Amino acid sequence: MSPRSWWRTFLEDPHGMIVVGTKEIPVRAIQTCSERLKDLVSAAYKEKYNTPGSVQYVKDMSRKKSRGTTTELMVI
Repeated sequence: MSPRSWWRTFLEDPHGMIVVGTKEIPVRAIQTCSERLKDLVSAAYKEKYNTPGSVQYVKDMSRKKSRGTTTELMVI
């Protein structure tokens, strides 16, 4: 959520590109309101970052402020 983050850039202009290898994929960022999707993202963080050193990171990502930044990238 820092001033120069990709998330803030997408807030200003929701259109962008994801580069995979040499392929460019056009996307549109959508801020989700879906609590179900936010729950799924939080669960995925808990599953992926399951080491003792990651516990605080997962807690931070699961807080309301961080969950409010959950962004879907839709291919256009």
